[in-house]
Amino acid sequence: MKRLILLLYLFFSGTASSQSITFFSQNQNDFGVDKIRHEFLHEFPYGGFVSGYQVDYRTRTRLAYEYFGKYGKYEKKFIPSLPYGNPQIGFTQVFKNKQVFVSGVGETDKGNRRFSYCFDSTGAINWSFNDSLFILLIHQETDSNYFAQLHSSKDTGVLVQGINLVRLDFNGRIYWSKPYDNLYQQLLLDSGIVTPLILDIQLYRGNFVFLLSNQNLEDTKIASFDKDFKLKRQYRSRYTNSSLLSDQGVLIDENVGELIFPRFKITQLDWDFNKVWQMIPSKDSLSSLTQTGAIKLGSKICLQSFYQDSSYNWLDERLEFYNFQGEKTRECRYTYLSTFGITPHSATNDNGLLASATATIWPETKVGFTKTDSLGLVYNTDIICDCKDFKVGVSEVKVPELNVQVFPNPATDKINVLLSHQQKASITLRNLNGQIVKSQQAEFNSNIIDISDLEAGVYVVEVKEENSSKVLKVVKQ
Repeated sequence: MKRLILLLYLFFSGTASSQSITFFSQNQNDFGVDKIRHEFLHEFPYGGFVSGYQVDYRTRTRLAYEYFGKYGKYEKKFIPSLPYGNPQIGFTQVFKNKQVFVSGVGETDKGNRRFSYCFDSTGAINWSFNDSLFILLIHQETDSNYFAQLHSSKDTGVLVQGINLVRLDFNGRIYWSKPYDNLYQQLLLDSGIVTPLILDIQLYRGNFVFLLSNQNLEDTKIASFDKDFKLKRQYRSRYTNSSLLSDQGVLIDENVGELIFPRFKITQLDWDFNKVWQMIPSKDSLSSLTQTGAIKLGSKICLQSFYQDSSYNWLDERLEFYNFQGEKTRECRYTYLSTFGITPHSATNDNGLLASATATIWPETKVGFTKTDSLGLVYNTDIICDCKDFKVGVSEVKVPELNVQVFPNPATDKINVLLSHQQKASITLRNLNGQIVKSQQAEFNSNIIDISDLEAGVYVVEVKEENSSKVLKVVKQ
Protein backbone atom coordinates (compact mmCIF):
# COMPACT_ATOMS: atom_id res chain seq x y z
CA MET A 1 0.00 0.00 0.00
CA LYS A 2 2.84 2.39 0.88
CA ARG A 3 4.40 1.72 -2.53
CA LEU A 4 1.06 2.40 -4.31
CA ILE A 5 0.59 5.70 -2.44
CA LEU A 6 4.14 6.74 -3.33
CA LEU A 7 3.62 5.95 -7.02
CA LEU A 8 0.35 7.94 -7.07
CA TYR A 9 2.06 10.87 -5.34
CA LEU A 10 4.87 10.68 -7.88
CA PHE A 11 2.43 10.71 -10.78
CA PHE A 12 0.32 13.67 -9.64
CA SER A 13 3.12 15.75 -8.10
CA GLY A 14 6.03 14.91 -10.36
CA THR A 15 4.26 15.37 -13.65
CA ALA A 16 2.67 18.63 -12.58
CA SER A 17 5.97 20.18 -11.47
CA SER A 18 8.26 18.73 -14.11
CA GLN A 19 10.11 21.07 -16.43
CA SER A 20 11.86 20.16 -19.64
CA ILE A 21 15.63 20.45 -19.59
CA THR A 22 16.75 23.35 -21.74
CA PHE A 23 20.00 21.83 -22.93
CA PHE A 24 23.16 20.18 -21.72
CA SER A 25 26.33 18.96 -23.37
CA GLN A 26 29.73 18.31 -21.90
CA ASN A 27 30.87 16.66 -25.16
CA GLN A 28 34.51 16.19 -24.20
CA ASN A 29 35.98 15.34 -27.56
CA ASP A 30 39.37 13.68 -27.90
CA PHE A 31 41.02 14.65 -31.19
CA GLY A 32 43.91 12.23 -30.57
CA VAL A 33 46.47 15.02 -30.79
CA ASP A 34 48.76 16.94 -28.49
CA LYS A 35 47.07 20.32 -28.19
CA ILE A 36 43.85 22.02 -29.13
CA ARG A 37 42.53 25.51 -28.51
CA HIS A 38 38.89 26.49 -28.56
CA GLU A 39 38.19 29.27 -31.07
CA PHE A 40 34.48 29.89 -31.55
CA LEU A 41 31.06 28.76 -30.41
CA HIS A 42 27.74 29.80 -31.96
CA GLU A 43 24.09 28.80 -32.06
CA PHE A 44 22.50 28.91 -35.50
CA PRO A 45 19.46 31.17 -35.97
CA TYR A 46 17.12 28.20 -36.25
CA GLY A 47 18.77 25.90 -33.72
CA GLY A 48 21.83 23.69 -33.60
CA PHE A 49 25.37 24.64 -32.69
CA VAL A 50 28.87 24.84 -34.13
CA SER A 51 32.06 24.62 -32.11
CA GLY A 52 35.45 25.40 -33.67
CA TYR A 53 38.99 24.54 -32.58
CA GLN A 54 42.61 24.90 -33.54
CA VAL A 55 44.10 21.42 -33.63
CA ASP A 56 47.86 20.86 -33.31
CA TYR A 57 48.96 17.97 -35.51
CA ARG A 58 52.58 18.43 -34.32
CA THR A 59 53.76 19.78 -37.66
CA ARG A 60 51.23 22.57 -38.02
CA THR A 61 47.97 23.76 -36.50
CA ARG A 62 44.78 23.33 -38.48
CA LEU A 63 41.20 24.48 -38.14
CA ALA A 64 38.51 21.97 -37.14
CA TYR A 65 34.86 22.50 -36.30
CA GLU A 66 31.89 20.37 -35.31
CA TYR A 67 28.13 20.54 -35.77
CA PHE A 68 25.64 19.67 -33.03
CA GLY A 69 21.87 19.36 -33.15
CA LYS A 70 19.30 21.47 -31.34
CA TYR A 71 19.72 19.51 -28.10
CA GLY A 72 23.48 19.17 -28.28
CA LYS A 73 23.69 15.79 -30.00
CA TYR A 74 26.92 15.45 -31.97
CA GLU A 75 26.36 15.34 -35.74
CA LYS A 76 29.63 15.68 -37.68
CA LYS A 77 33.12 17.13 -37.73
CA PHE A 78 34.98 19.00 -40.50
CA ILE A 79 38.71 19.65 -40.89
CA PRO A 80 38.93 21.87 -44.02
CA SER A 81 41.91 21.44 -46.32
CA LEU A 82 43.08 25.05 -46.27
CA PRO A 83 46.44 26.20 -47.72
CA TYR A 84 47.30 27.90 -44.41
CA GLY A 85 49.17 26.59 -41.39
CA ASN A 86 48.78 27.75 -37.80
CA PRO A 87 45.63 29.82 -38.51
CA GLN A 88 44.95 32.69 -36.14
CA ILE A 89 41.18 33.17 -36.11
CA GLY A 90 40.07 36.79 -35.92
CA PHE A 91 36.31 36.77 -36.59
CA THR A 92 33.61 34.12 -36.91
CA GLN A 93 29.89 34.24 -37.67
CA VAL A 94 27.05 31.86 -38.51
CA PHE A 95 24.20 32.33 -40.99
CA LYS A 96 21.04 30.66 -42.19
CA ASN A 97 21.27 27.11 -43.52
CA LYS A 98 24.08 26.40 -41.01
CA GLN A 99 26.73 28.32 -42.89
CA VAL A 100 29.92 29.16 -40.99
CA PHE A 101 32.13 32.17 -41.73
CA VAL A 102 35.76 32.30 -40.55
CA SER A 103 38.43 34.95 -41.15
CA GLY A 104 41.99 35.30 -39.92
CA VAL A 105 45.63 34.98 -40.88
CA GLY A 106 47.70 31.87 -41.62
CA GLU A 107 51.17 30.78 -42.66
CA THR A 108 52.14 29.99 -46.26
CA ASP A 109 55.43 29.41 -48.10
CA LYS A 110 55.37 33.12 -48.99
CA GLY A 111 54.74 34.31 -45.45
CA ASN A 112 51.56 35.14 -43.53
CA ARG A 113 48.43 35.70 -45.58
CA ARG A 114 44.89 36.81 -44.75
CA PHE A 115 41.95 34.50 -45.44
CA SER A 116 38.15 34.57 -45.18
CA TYR A 117 35.92 31.57 -45.92
CA CYS A 118 32.22 30.82 -45.89
CA PHE A 119 31.58 27.07 -45.45
CA ASP A 120 28.25 25.44 -46.25
CA SER A 121 26.64 22.76 -44.09
CA THR A 122 28.62 19.99 -45.84
CA GLY A 123 31.97 21.55 -44.92
CA ALA A 124 32.62 22.66 -48.51
CA ILE A 125 33.76 26.20 -49.29
CA ASN A 126 30.73 28.17 -50.42
CA TRP A 127 32.76 31.26 -51.28
CA SER A 128 35.98 32.93 -50.12
CA PHE A 129 38.17 36.06 -50.29
CA ASN A 130 41.86 35.63 -49.60
CA ASP A 131 45.30 37.27 -49.73
CA SER A 132 44.86 40.61 -51.55
CA LEU A 133 41.10 40.69 -50.92
CA PHE A 134 39.65 39.52 -47.61
CA ILE A 135 36.71 40.16 -45.27
CA LEU A 136 37.33 41.36 -41.72
CA LEU A 137 33.76 41.49 -40.37
CA ILE A 138 30.47 40.25 -41.80
CA HIS A 139 26.82 40.16 -40.71
CA GLN A 140 23.62 38.93 -42.31
CA GLU A 141 21.73 42.14 -43.06
CA THR A 142 18.50 40.73 -44.53
CA ASP A 143 17.12 37.38 -45.61
CA SER A 144 18.91 37.77 -48.94
CA ASN A 145 22.23 39.53 -48.34
CA TYR A 146 25.30 40.10 -46.15
CA PHE A 147 26.95 43.32 -45.04
CA ALA A 148 30.74 43.24 -44.63
CA GLN A 149 33.93 45.17 -44.00
CA LEU A 150 36.35 44.18 -46.77
CA HIS A 151 40.00 45.05 -47.32
CA SER A 152 41.51 45.37 -50.80
CA SER A 153 45.26 45.71 -51.45
CA LYS A 154 44.63 47.60 -54.73
CA ASP A 155 42.04 49.56 -56.68
CA THR A 156 39.84 47.24 -58.74
CA GLY A 157 37.31 49.67 -60.23
CA VAL A 158 34.60 48.37 -57.91
CA LEU A 159 36.75 48.56 -54.77
CA VAL A 160 39.31 51.11 -53.66
CA GLN A 161 42.60 50.25 -52.02
CA GLY A 162 42.06 49.92 -48.27
CA ILE A 163 38.84 49.27 -46.36
CA ASN A 164 35.50 49.08 -48.16
CA LEU A 165 31.98 48.66 -46.85
CA VAL A 166 30.25 46.12 -49.11
CA ARG A 167 27.03 44.24 -49.56
CA LEU A 168 27.11 40.68 -50.91
CA ASP A 169 24.53 38.15 -52.01
CA PHE A 170 24.46 34.63 -50.57
CA ASN A 171 26.91 33.45 -53.22
CA GLY A 172 29.52 35.95 -52.10
CA ARG A 173 29.10 38.31 -55.09
CA ILE A 174 29.67 42.00 -54.30
CA TYR A 175 26.86 44.18 -55.68
CA TRP A 176 27.39 47.39 -53.65
CA SER A 177 30.46 49.06 -52.19
CA LYS A 178 31.41 52.25 -50.37
CA PRO A 179 34.96 53.38 -49.45
CA TYR A 180 35.47 53.54 -45.72
CA ASP A 181 37.05 56.99 -46.12
CA ASN A 182 33.63 58.39 -47.06
CA LEU A 183 32.24 57.19 -43.76
CA TYR A 184 35.31 58.33 -41.80
CA GLN A 185 35.11 61.88 -43.17
CA GLN A 186 31.72 62.35 -41.53
CA LEU A 187 33.23 61.98 -38.04
CA LEU A 188 34.25 65.07 -36.12
CA LEU A 189 37.85 66.08 -36.82
CA ASP A 190 38.52 66.92 -33.17
CA SER A 191 37.65 63.42 -32.02
CA GLY A 192 41.28 62.56 -31.33
CA ILE A 193 40.98 59.53 -33.61
CA VAL A 194 42.99 60.60 -36.64
CA THR A 195 42.95 57.30 -38.53
CA PRO A 196 40.23 55.20 -36.90
CA LEU A 197 40.07 51.42 -36.96
CA ILE A 198 36.77 49.56 -37.14
CA LEU A 199 36.69 47.19 -34.18
CA ASP A 200 33.08 46.11 -34.51
CA ILE A 201 29.91 46.73 -36.51
CA GLN A 202 26.41 45.92 -35.27
CA LEU A 203 23.02 46.18 -36.93
CA TYR A 204 19.82 47.00 -35.08
CA ARG A 205 16.52 48.08 -36.64
CA GLY A 206 18.01 50.13 -39.44
CA ASN A 207 20.96 51.42 -37.41
CA PHE A 208 24.58 50.56 -38.17
CA VAL A 209 26.58 51.12 -34.99
CA PHE A 210 30.36 51.22 -35.38
CA LEU A 211 32.92 50.80 -32.62
CA LEU A 212 35.97 52.82 -33.73
CA SER A 213 39.41 53.25 -32.20
CA ASN A 214 42.76 54.91 -32.78
CA GLN A 215 45.85 52.89 -33.68
CA ASN A 216 46.83 52.37 -30.03
CA LEU A 217 43.32 51.18 -29.06
CA GLU A 218 43.31 53.80 -26.27
CA ASP A 219 40.65 56.15 -27.59
CA THR A 220 37.34 54.86 -28.89
CA LYS A 221 34.17 56.22 -30.41
CA ILE A 222 30.67 54.86 -30.91
CA ALA A 223 29.09 56.11 -34.15
CA SER A 224 25.59 55.44 -35.48
CA PHE A 225 24.77 55.54 -39.21
CA ASP A 226 21.58 54.95 -41.15
CA LYS A 227 21.24 52.24 -43.81
CA ASP A 228 22.86 54.55 -46.39
CA PHE A 229 25.73 55.25 -43.97
CA LYS A 230 24.88 58.82 -43.22
CA LEU A 231 26.14 59.78 -39.75
CA LYS A 232 23.39 60.12 -37.13
CA ARG A 233 25.13 60.20 -33.73
CA GLN A 234 28.59 59.76 -32.20
CA TYR A 235 29.93 59.36 -28.67
CA ARG A 236 33.55 59.42 -27.52
CA SER A 237 34.83 57.28 -24.64
CA ARG A 238 37.99 55.69 -23.31
CA TYR A 239 38.89 52.14 -24.22
CA THR A 240 35.57 50.43 -24.95
CA ASN A 241 35.53 46.67 -24.62
CA SER A 242 32.11 46.05 -26.16
CA SER A 243 28.74 47.59 -26.96
CA LEU A 244 25.21 46.19 -26.86
CA LEU A 245 22.18 47.43 -28.81
CA SER A 246 18.59 47.30 -27.58
CA ASP A 247 15.35 49.26 -27.69
CA GLN A 248 16.76 51.40 -24.88
CA GLY A 249 19.76 52.48 -27.00
CA VAL A 250 23.46 51.60 -26.83
CA LEU A 251 25.10 50.15 -23.75
CA ILE A 252 28.90 50.41 -23.68
CA ASP A 253 31.40 48.61 -21.48
CA GLU A 254 34.58 50.67 -21.08
CA ASN A 255 37.77 50.44 -19.06
CA VAL A 256 38.26 53.49 -16.82
CA GLY A 257 41.27 52.06 -14.96
CA GLU A 258 44.80 51.21 -15.99
CA LEU A 259 45.96 48.30 -18.11
CA ILE A 260 47.39 46.40 -15.13
CA PHE A 261 44.52 47.29 -12.78
CA PRO A 262 41.46 47.55 -15.02
CA ARG A 263 38.22 48.98 -13.73
CA PHE A 264 35.16 48.76 -15.91
CA LYS A 265 32.27 51.18 -16.23
CA ILE A 266 28.92 50.46 -17.85
CA THR A 267 27.21 53.40 -19.57
CA GLN A 268 23.70 53.33 -21.01
CA LEU A 269 23.05 55.77 -23.87
CA ASP A 270 19.68 56.40 -25.47
CA TRP A 271 19.42 56.43 -29.26
CA ASP A 272 20.27 60.15 -29.25
CA PHE A 273 23.47 59.15 -27.41
CA ASN A 274 22.53 60.96 -24.22
CA LYS A 275 23.68 59.30 -21.00
CA VAL A 276 20.85 57.56 -19.18
CA TRP A 277 22.89 56.01 -16.34
CA GLN A 278 26.37 54.80 -15.44
CA MET A 279 27.65 52.27 -12.93
CA ILE A 280 30.85 50.46 -11.99
CA PRO A 281 30.18 46.77 -11.28
CA SER A 282 31.26 45.66 -7.79
CA LYS A 283 32.80 49.07 -7.11
CA ASP A 284 32.77 48.33 -3.38
CA SER A 285 35.11 45.35 -3.75
CA LEU A 286 38.84 45.69 -4.39
CA SER A 287 39.00 41.99 -5.18
CA SER A 288 37.06 42.46 -8.43
CA LEU A 289 39.98 43.27 -10.71
CA THR A 290 38.97 42.16 -14.17
CA GLN A 291 35.74 41.90 -16.08
CA THR A 292 35.50 40.69 -19.66
CA GLY A 293 32.72 42.23 -21.65
CA ALA A 294 28.94 42.25 -21.58
CA ILE A 295 26.47 39.84 -23.18
CA LYS A 296 22.82 40.70 -23.76
CA LEU A 297 20.33 38.05 -22.61
CA GLY A 298 16.87 39.28 -23.56
CA SER A 299 16.01 41.99 -21.02
CA LYS A 300 19.16 41.35 -18.97
CA ILE A 301 22.87 42.13 -19.18
CA CYS A 302 25.39 39.48 -18.20
CA LEU A 303 28.95 40.35 -17.14
CA GLN A 304 31.72 37.84 -16.57
CA SER A 305 34.02 38.85 -13.71
CA PHE A 306 37.20 37.28 -12.38
CA TYR A 307 37.79 37.84 -8.67
CA GLN A 308 41.21 37.89 -7.00
CA ASP A 309 42.37 38.55 -3.47
CA SER A 310 44.72 41.34 -2.40
CA SER A 311 47.71 39.23 -3.50
CA TYR A 312 46.15 38.72 -6.94
CA ASN A 313 45.46 35.05 -6.31
CA TRP A 314 42.52 33.75 -8.30
CA LEU A 315 39.41 33.25 -6.19
CA ASP A 316 36.59 32.48 -8.59
CA GLU A 317 34.73 33.70 -11.63
CA ARG A 318 31.14 34.84 -11.71
CA LEU A 319 28.38 35.74 -14.07
CA GLU A 320 26.63 38.85 -12.81
CA PHE A 321 23.22 39.78 -14.18
CA TYR A 322 21.87 43.35 -14.40
CA ASN A 323 18.70 44.82 -15.81
CA PHE A 324 18.79 47.69 -18.30
CA GLN A 325 18.44 50.18 -15.45
CA GLY A 326 21.86 49.13 -14.16
CA GLU A 327 20.49 47.25 -11.14
CA LYS A 328 22.07 43.95 -10.18
CA THR A 329 19.49 41.17 -10.10
CA ARG A 330 21.44 37.90 -9.90
CA GLU A 331 24.94 36.51 -9.42
CA CYS A 332 26.23 33.01 -10.16
CA ARG A 333 29.50 31.47 -9.02
CA TYR A 334 30.80 28.24 -10.45
CA THR A 335 32.87 25.41 -8.98
CA TYR A 336 34.52 22.91 -11.31
CA LEU A 337 34.94 19.28 -10.35
CA SER A 338 37.54 18.60 -13.04
CA THR A 339 40.42 20.31 -14.83
CA PHE A 340 38.12 22.40 -17.01
CA GLY A 341 37.39 26.11 -16.99
CA ILE A 342 34.20 27.63 -18.38
CA THR A 343 34.30 30.70 -20.63
CA PRO A 344 31.05 32.30 -21.91
CA HIS A 345 31.01 33.09 -25.64
CA SER A 346 27.58 34.27 -26.74
CA ALA A 347 23.86 34.35 -26.02
CA THR A 348 21.51 31.64 -27.21
CA ASN A 349 18.18 31.96 -28.97
CA ASP A 350 16.33 31.40 -25.66
CA ASN A 351 18.43 33.89 -23.65
CA GLY A 352 20.84 31.39 -22.16
CA LEU A 353 24.62 31.36 -22.53
CA LEU A 354 26.98 29.24 -24.59
CA ALA A 355 30.28 28.55 -22.83
CA SER A 356 33.32 26.50 -23.78
CA ALA A 357 34.81 23.96 -21.40
CA THR A 358 38.55 24.37 -21.87
CA ALA A 359 41.27 22.22 -20.35
CA THR A 360 43.32 24.09 -17.75
CA ILE A 361 46.41 22.01 -18.53
CA TRP A 362 47.79 21.42 -22.03
CA PRO A 363 48.26 17.61 -21.88
CA GLU A 364 44.48 17.25 -21.66
CA THR A 365 43.11 17.06 -25.20
CA LYS A 366 39.42 16.92 -24.40
CA VAL A 367 37.24 19.99 -24.66
CA GLY A 368 33.55 20.59 -24.92
CA PHE A 369 30.87 23.15 -24.38
CA THR A 370 27.84 23.71 -22.24
CA LYS A 371 24.74 25.84 -22.30
CA THR A 372 23.07 27.60 -19.38
CA ASP A 373 19.45 28.55 -19.13
CA SER A 374 18.33 32.18 -18.79
CA LEU A 375 19.03 32.07 -15.03
CA GLY A 376 22.66 31.06 -15.56
CA LEU A 377 22.11 27.49 -14.36
CA VAL A 378 24.28 24.74 -15.87
CA TYR A 379 22.88 21.24 -16.26
CA ASN A 380 26.14 19.46 -15.62
CA THR A 381 27.35 17.17 -12.85
CA ASP A 382 30.88 18.59 -13.27
CA ILE A 383 29.80 22.18 -12.58
CA ILE A 384 28.22 23.41 -9.36
CA CYS A 385 26.23 26.65 -9.66
CA ASP A 386 25.92 28.84 -6.59
CA CYS A 387 23.46 31.56 -7.61
CA LYS A 388 21.74 34.20 -5.51
CA ASP A 389 19.23 36.94 -6.28
CA PHE A 390 19.34 40.59 -5.28
CA LYS A 391 16.73 43.12 -4.28
CA VAL A 392 15.98 45.74 -6.89
CA GLY A 393 14.59 49.01 -5.60
CA VAL A 394 12.12 48.32 -2.80
CA SER A 395 10.82 44.98 -4.00
CA GLU A 396 12.37 41.58 -4.26
CA VAL A 397 13.43 40.32 -7.68
CA LYS A 398 10.65 38.24 -9.12
CA VAL A 399 12.11 34.75 -9.19
CA PRO A 400 10.14 31.95 -10.85
CA GLU A 401 8.49 29.36 -8.64
CA LEU A 402 11.01 26.80 -7.48
CA ASN A 403 11.64 24.29 -10.25
CA VAL A 404 13.60 21.10 -9.72
CA GLN A 405 15.39 19.09 -12.38
CA VAL A 406 17.37 15.88 -12.07
CA PHE A 407 20.16 15.34 -14.54
CA PRO A 408 21.29 13.08 -16.13
CA ASN A 409 18.30 10.79 -16.26
CA PRO A 410 18.86 7.88 -16.68
CA ALA A 411 22.09 8.03 -14.65
CA THR A 412 24.88 5.62 -13.79
CA ASP A 413 27.02 7.05 -10.98
CA LYS A 414 25.97 10.63 -10.13
CA ILE A 415 22.90 12.82 -10.42
CA ASN A 416 22.63 16.59 -10.23
CA VAL A 417 19.54 17.84 -8.38
CA LEU A 418 19.25 21.34 -9.81
CA LEU A 419 17.17 24.05 -8.16
CA SER A 420 16.08 27.12 -10.13
CA HIS A 421 17.20 29.34 -7.25
CA GLN A 422 18.98 28.72 -3.98
CA GLN A 423 16.69 27.46 -1.23
CA LYS A 424 16.92 26.05 2.28
CA ALA A 425 15.71 22.65 1.21
CA SER A 426 16.26 18.99 1.96
CA ILE A 427 16.83 16.41 -0.76
CA THR A 428 15.69 12.84 -0.18
CA LEU A 429 16.16 9.86 -2.48
CA ARG A 430 13.82 6.89 -1.91
CA ASN A 431 13.37 3.52 -3.56
CA LEU A 432 9.94 2.40 -4.68
CA ASN A 433 9.33 0.77 -1.28
CA GLY A 434 9.50 4.25 0.26
CA GLN A 435 12.83 3.58 2.00
CA ILE A 436 15.30 6.49 2.22
CA VAL A 437 18.54 5.53 0.47
CA LYS A 438 20.19 8.99 0.27
CA SER A 439 19.53 12.37 1.86
CA GLN A 440 21.30 15.71 2.13
CA GLN A 441 20.67 19.43 2.54
CA ALA A 442 20.70 21.58 -0.59
CA GLU A 443 23.89 23.65 -0.48
CA PHE A 444 23.87 25.19 -3.94
CA ASN A 445 21.64 25.39 -7.00
CA SER A 446 23.52 22.31 -8.23
CA ASN A 447 23.55 19.43 -5.76
CA ILE A 448 25.55 16.33 -6.66
CA ILE A 449 24.44 12.96 -5.25
CA ASP A 450 26.56 9.82 -5.66
CA ILE A 451 24.33 6.88 -6.63
CA SER A 452 27.07 4.52 -7.81
CA ASP A 453 26.42 2.16 -4.87
CA LEU A 454 22.69 1.83 -5.56
CA GLU A 455 21.07 -1.03 -7.43
CA ALA A 456 19.65 -0.41 -10.89
CA GLY A 457 16.03 0.67 -10.89
CA VAL A 458 13.61 3.58 -10.42
CA TYR A 459 14.04 6.00 -7.52
CA VAL A 460 12.12 9.01 -6.28
CA VAL A 461 13.76 12.38 -5.60
CA GLU A 462 11.89 14.66 -3.22
CA VAL A 463 12.98 18.27 -2.63
CA LYS A 464 11.21 19.79 0.37
CA GLU A 465 11.35 23.43 1.42
CA GLU A 466 9.38 25.34 4.02
CA ASN A 467 6.07 25.65 2.18
CA SER A 468 6.20 23.15 -0.66
CA SER A 469 7.85 20.08 -2.07
CA LYS A 470 8.67 18.72 -5.50
CA VAL A 471 8.87 15.06 -6.45
CA LEU A 472 10.57 13.59 -9.52
CA LYS A 473 11.68 10.13 -10.56
CA VAL A 474 15.13 9.09 -11.71
CA VAL A 475 16.33 5.85 -13.28
CA LYS A 476 19.59 4.24 -12.13
CA GLN A 477 21.10 2.10 -14.88
